[in-house]
Amino acid sequence: MKIDIKSREQMKSDIMITLNYFFPKGINELSIGNMWNVWFNTFESINYPDNNPNVIFVNGVRLFSQNPDYILYPCNSIDNTLQTALIAIFKELNISVLK
Repeated sequence: MKIDIKSREQMKSDIMITLNYFFPKGINELSIGNMWNVWFNTFESINYPDNNPNVIFVNGVRLFSQNPDYILYPCNSIDNTLQTALIAIFKELNISVLK
């Protein structure tokens, strides 16, 4: 199933926050594996509770507010659909995804 525009825009906004955290000076390209890592870091930092070691904190404050309803695979997407959406999102953010 295709990822809807609202979900895609939320993903893009959240991914940008994560990228700014990990790459404050910016980044031009990522491997496909690192692209997935950014997405998983974003998801985990939103979905998981504070006691999870994968949640990102900045000066003792969560990078994202917790939302246990945040979905790893929006719109019941599958790996290939999500990967296509992620590559497009990164492209819009002027980041090349290397295969």
